[in-house]
Amino acid sequence: MESVSILLPADRLPVLLYDSPHSGRYYPADFETRATGAVLRRSEDAYVDDLILPALTCGAAVVVANYPRSYIDVNREPDDIDVALLAEPWPGPLRPSDKSQKGLGLIRRFVTPGVEVHAQPLTVSEVCRRIETVYEPYHRQLGALINRIRRDRGFVWHINWHSMKSVGHAMAPDGEGARRADVVVGDLDGRS
Repeated sequence: MESVSILLPADRLPVLLYDSPHSGRYYPADFETRATGAVLRRSEDAYVDDLILPALTCGAAVVVANYPRSYIDVNREPDDIDVALLAEPWPGPLRPSDKSQKGLGLIRRFVTPGVEVHAQPLTVSEVCRRIETVYEPYHRQLGALINRIRRDRGFVWHINWHSMKSVGHAMAPDGEGARRADVVVGDLDGRS
């Protein structure tokens, strides 16, 4: 399975690019997990890809991650790894973020609070294989499309789509019980 699906409108290269990094539903056979399939699905931004797909008819490009973030989260940094998930020492420096500390790093520790994803600690080679076969191809293809649109059209509007629960839980940055807005527009912490 390819790590990413890129769908382009038929007539010309767009300036608007929709991206759904967390709606992947392909669970590879080698994914050993403690959770059931139904429980794992709770970590997806379920059907966000289907929600944004009609944008093709309006001339937007649509980029979709095919692997779920419970396998590897393409919306994290490649060194945002929780060492508690590893069966052996990582061979280089890591920068686990607050996301990793909550179980939501590059390799997700929990599906929901207290529900672990992985059946056993992962080897360095397993994590590297996920980075090389899923994470890097996703970013390489997304980056190439963004650069192609910029070169052809002069600019690109990239909108990264997500869904979230209406009330926060213990792993969420806003905390357990936090009521959330129906729509949130992010701006890279004021940098975009």
